[in-house]
Amino acid sequence: MKRAVILSLVFSLALALIAACTQVTPSTAPLPEDVVETEEEAPAETAPPSPTATEAEAAETELPATEPPTEAPTEAETEATEEAEPVEALITERCSACHDAGRVFRAQKTEAEWEANIDRMIDYGADVSAAEKALMIEWLVSRTP
Repeated sequence: MKRAVILSLVFSLALALIAACTQVTPSTAPLPEDVVETEEEAPAETAPPSPTATEAEAAETELPATEPPTEAPTEAETEATEEAEPVEALITERCSACHDAGRVFRAQKTEAEWEANIDRMIDYGADVSAAEKALMIEWLVSRTP
């Protein structure tokens, strides 16, 4: 019995010590006026640079550009994009009736897998002609790495 009392006392003491060492979260209640910091006490580091700063100093404080300039697309890339847009629109139109077309664009399959997949969708009721099916399969396979 004495051992149980000592263990519970040690446990309580340890718990109190842990609670005392934890950080106290700041209160959202307003502080009394005599405790509130005034603007006069603001550190000098946060002051904006003087208008007499040199251009070199100003350049040092500017943030670097986040994105490098991009090059204009080549003619081949432009043609590929122009050809892809109608096929993407066709896929979106035919597939998004039942599910998100992004699902199709994220999939990476072989020609045989796409053919089986589209045939299964046609069996489920997708309105895809043979010419559209061939066009979609060709485009989907061509973008597979």
